[in-house]
Amino acid sequence: MMDAVVTTRTLTLLGIDTAAHSIGVLAPGVQLESFDKGPDNRALLQLQSGIKGKLGEMGQAGVSRTSYDKLAAFAEGGVISDPDALLVAMRVAERDLHHHQRELLASAEGVTRPVPAIEDARLVELFESHRADFANNHVDALPTAYLAKGERASNPRDGFAPIIEDKTGTEVLWMRCPSDLGGLASVVTPYWMDGSVGMVIYRNERVGVVGAIQVTGAVRNDWNSLQRGAYMSLGGVMAEGMTLDQALPTVVDKANDMIKWEVINELLGADVQLGPAKSLLVYASEKYAALTIHAIVMRFLGIYIGGNDQGVYQSEAALLSAMAPRNFAGNRMADPIYRGRVPSPYTAGGVNEWLLLALREHVGDMRAPVAFQGYGGVGAPLVDMAIRQGLNISAIMDSDVAALKRAGKDINRHGFGAVPLLFDVSGARERLGGDDARLRDMVAEAERARFTLVEQGGLAGCLEKLRIMDRIPRLVSTNANAHVVGSNELDFAKTYDVAGFVGGANNPLTRESLAQRAVNHNIFIPWGPMINPMGALVVLADALGLSSERIEEANLRLRGLFYRSLAAHRRGVSPLHDGKEMVAATWNPKLSDGRAIGPRYGTA
Repeated sequence: MMDAVVTTRTLTLLGIDTAAHSIGVLAPGVQLESFDKGPDNRALLQLQSGIKGKLGEMGQAGVSRTSYDKLAAFAEGGVISDPDALLVAMRVAERDLHHHQRELLASAEGVTRPVPAIEDARLVELFESHRADFANNHVDALPTAYLAKGERASNPRDGFAPIIEDKTGTEVLWMRCPSDLGGLASVVTPYWMDGSVGMVIYRNERVGVVGAIQVTGAVRNDWNSLQRGAYMSLGGVMAEGMTLDQALPTVVDKANDMIKWEVINELLGADVQLGPAKSLLVYASEKYAALTIHAIVMRFLGIYIGGNDQGVYQSEAALLSAMAPRNFAGNRMADPIYRGRVPSPYTAGGVNEWLLLALREHVGDMRAPVAFQGYGGVGAPLVDMAIRQGLNISAIMDSDVAALKRAGKDINRHGFGAVPLLFDVSGARERLGGDDARLRDMVAEAERARFTLVEQGGLAGCLEKLRIMDRIPRLVSTNANAHVVGSNELDFAKTYDVAGFVGGANNPLTRESLAQRAVNHNIFIPWGPMINPMGALVVLADALGLSSERIEEANLRLRGLFYRSLAAHRRGVSPLHDGKEMVAATWNPKLSDGRAIGPRYGTA
């Protein structure tokens, strides 16, 4: 049998007191031997109770059937004859649920409201471990462009010493690798690409904000207004109410996919000289104050340029660009070369092109029903285009009641007819980071608006609800969160002939290993950077002097990327793999000749 090892993280996720290591059977980091359940084995009994208490949720949330059956047998009192098999089942359940950002198998006694990011003990320990450093390096105000000017611009990997800004009380750390994050290391390790430049993590206890800027890679840039030839990266700023277990993997994973700059190079036939990055702030209540702190840190770092993204609206983007005018793009408050154009409508336009082509070339029926997930900056204009083009809209799904209300009003304004509006309760729970009061208010509001509530299962739960309503779509356009298409969604698609998931969200798959499975079942799933680059492209309109004609030419070339991805799919290669190989062919040589720093992409 394989070595079966239980880690401290597994125990914690299972709600087991990690201080009770003397029990032995489930001690972290040791092989799990064959054992029987006994009255003195408190940890095992707690594990059994926890699994039993969560089986209902697991059945709706993406756990494979085999793992579910093994765990169910154990929870009902079966003797463990094969502890390895049990542990494998636990790990599969952990993997599936983790990618859906749910708490794993917490015991009935141990379930509590998720800890707000600013109060997370691992974060507190990380910053407290640098207390002496902060005492020796505090400034009235953080300097600007610290890694983008002078000698430091030649090697930003060196980062900076821990620093605190006295004026705002903001503490800032540079993390060169996951191990620098201490107790949070295991949260980002599965997503961190070897060779990534680094992460900035900061906190401000007065405001109640925690933020992270992940710089996966950077490119020597000649057009920025800080220092010619300084390394630069660009990616959106997200603002959410997540836990750190959700936020940190999200920002790292999304930063990795901002390698879409290589896709944009292909569309423009020129190098935009930018590397992949992303940032995210988790705020408690004072959102504008939190955004102000984030802008100060962006301005301090220098090598990162942000743009409005998930959870950041145009008025808030104006604040960020006014505070950090040379480190924010796509808003009129930024410095002239960074102003560009508002990205979301252009992202939606590119996704719309792919959606129409997928209906024609892959589905073969322009009247086939399409369901839309997400009605935000991309989803709303995309649905508007679908209405104007006469597409058959199966449903609109979202985890935000306000977004669904806007969708309802827009549909009525167009006189489009009845379209089911599905409120994803489990998605709202994840997005709110465990704020139970806000969730209850949102559910009550959804009920008053007579939206269809989907309590569990995320996207798979919504699709099952549409099956019951006899409104199964042939295509699903995923334009909300990443990692929404997992095993359950693919099983549903295979069973009920859903031909693909074609939307603007980065990383629609919960894990890359599912990409080939989708191809094998003829389920077309594009790689995010190939379908959604137009918004990122237009924020550079002023920096690169892009005319409307040049932007339209790039949009026409985007169709070529569709045919490339579909051709890969038809020859049995996942569009995700094909896309990564395409960007690797232009990115990796830059690493070799010093034009870029960061990780290697692709398999070559």
